[in-house]
Amino acid sequence: MEQDLYASIYLDTERDGASVAELVAGIVGGLAAGTTVVTELAEIFVPDNEDFRGDADGDGVDAFRRFRYCLEIEPLEHADAAAFAGMVAALLAELREAGFKAVTARDAEGEFS
Repeated sequence: MEQDLYASIYLDTERDGASVAELVAGIVGGLAAGTTVVTELAEIFVPDNEDFRGDADGDGVDAFRRFRYCLEIEPLEHADAAAFAGMVAALLAELREAGFKAVTARDAEGEFS
């Protein structure tokens, strides 16, 4: 692939990782196995955010510590860049609409602040 299409979404919820994977699979139309989701465009991993503290301040450099999970979204080799980007954007929007606290990794790290 010409570009690096990898994406991350930070997500905070009390759900366990497997439950988050099931939720994500339902949104993106994929299949969940444990804490991994496979779609036609990507593999989505749902690891715990090792830096999670829950009490990190606002929008600074440590903002990502407010999120329990970091969804790691890796495109499959044949994934179209526009379709992949659309899937990531739709996933983020659906998570927010469902009431979850979710941001892109760039937003959590203050790159767009």
